[in-house]
Amino acid sequence: MTVRGKFNALLKYILRFGPIHGPLILLRIGFNTEFTRIHVPGYQAPMFLRPNTSDAPTFEKIFMDSEYDLSFLNLNPKLIIDGGSNVGYATIFFAQRYPNARIISVEPESSNFRLLVQNTRLYPNVTCIKAALWNRKAFLKIENLRDEKYAFRVTETVQMNSHTIRGITMMDLLSIFNIKHVDILKLDIEGAEKELFESNYKAWLDKIDVIVIELHDRLREGCSASFYQATSQYRYKHFRRSEHVILVGMNKNFARP
Repeated sequence: MTVRGKFNALLKYILRFGPIHGPLILLRIGFNTEFTRIHVPGYQAPMFLRPNTSDAPTFEKIFMDSEYDLSFLNLNPKLIIDGGSNVGYATIFFAQRYPNARIISVEPESSNFRLLVQNTRLYPNVTCIKAALWNRKAFLKIENLRDEKYAFRVTETVQMNSHTIRGITMMDLLSIFNIKHVDILKLDIEGAEKELFESNYKAWLDKIDVIVIELHDRLREGCSASFYQATSQYRYKHFRRSEHVILVGMNKNFARP
């Protein structure tokens, strides 16, 4: 990074986290070579991060760029599902923003899941599930283990071993936790949205008030087509924010962002 780049990064962190916490957080993220702990002002528990991995840009997107800030919707959610939780930063953001909400976090990859559990252990309203959202019950595997930690993709497999992942449907998830209604469904599932919205969605899609999704057509052709074909059958208001599509049920009161 150039001198100008380092200065701009420092300024960005100072503006977001203050003159004391900002440089300390940047120092831990940018210069630590080992597993590190970060204290973010306003959050009740420390967060853990693996330096030199995709944890750092993920942290910045959520806590600096506030890409999951849904304050314009004036929501008071009781139930949030975080599909593709990675190491839990979005879950933590929601848990802090909506302390009365129950949050179910779903993450398939083992190393991410371990850190998800550690990051959310002091949030009693969070439940972590090691699985991948899919359109049917299936056995899955990670198909790109050498990619960045936030980019793991799943595919079906017939081979059972210690790395096999459980594919869970939305209806299974709702049934397990006796859920009748979901206020926010956040999805960042690296292309699995193609399968999720391709079939078996009619049993659960009308139970969702707000969907926040990142579509991954660059990884799996047909993600957007599958998603929009499914949701077009329901009355949603559409927004676009950064990399995310936000659909809001037409019965919700909201202001334009």
